[in-house]
This record gives sequence, C-alpha cells and structure tokens, in this order.
Amino acid sequence: MNNSPPIEWLAGFFEGEGSIGGTIESARMSCGVHRTSFTVKVMTTSQSEPEYFLSHFGVGDIWADEDNRGNRADTYSWQVYGANAKYVLEQLEPHLHGPKKEQARIGIEFLEVVEKCENPVSEDNAKRRVELIKQLQKLTQN
Repeated sequence: MNNSPPIEWLAGFFEGEGSIGGTIESARMSCGVHRTSFTVKVMTTSQSEPEYFLSHFGVGDIWADEDNRGNRADTYSWQVYGANAKYVLEQLEPHLHGPKKEQARIGIEFLEVVEKCENPVSEDNAKRRVELIKQLQKLTQN
C-alpha cells in the first residue's frame, strides 16, 4: 500500500526542496566528448519526505548525511538516476510550474538522448548531452 501524499503534493514539495542536476565530467568518451551524469534529488532535514518519494515512485535510494561537527542538522535525501529518473520526471512534470517544469523537460530530453545512444557513443549524441547539461546548469544558476 502506497502511504505517500498525492502527486500534486510531491510536485509542490519537489519545486521547493528538489533538484534536477547534471554534470559534465572531466573524463572523456571514446569520441573525445566529456562524459555526463544526471540526478534527480530531494534533500531535507526530515526523513519522512524522502520516504514519501520512494514509496510513491518505487525507485531511488535514500541517503542519510549525519553532521559529525554538530553545527548543522542531519540531512536525508532521495536520489534517482537513469531510466528511473526519466520515469519520475515524466510523472512530476505535468504538475510542476516555472523553472522546475523547464528543468524537468530538459532532463527528460537528456535521458531520451541517453536512451538512443549507440555503442560506441556517437560524437553527435555526446555533444547533445553536453549541450543539454549546459542548458540545465544555466537554468539552475538563475
């Protein structure tokens, strides 16, 4: 039995406490273009909200980051990657607004480009990944 709040609540919470992020790594693929990575994440000082996301979507991992210095609260995060991240974003996107909605659209497109990847990765595919991550990073900096 799913004991999480409705998707509308999760989307609202995600708009405030969630992140959609990508990185361009220093390592390069065989085609010479930088590797990329992508994450969907919710972080909070309460363990219950990350558990709501895990319960609702049935994917991802919960991580605890305990403060050993004593000057900040412990944090808990729910994180999801790859095809699972695409699934989550496709569920959340219709309920998101403003910048998070645009970030979700870019994230879905990025993950679709990854799905279409051949082996070895083509230069065009790798370059498109980097372009999308740069678009996402620009949105998250504003």
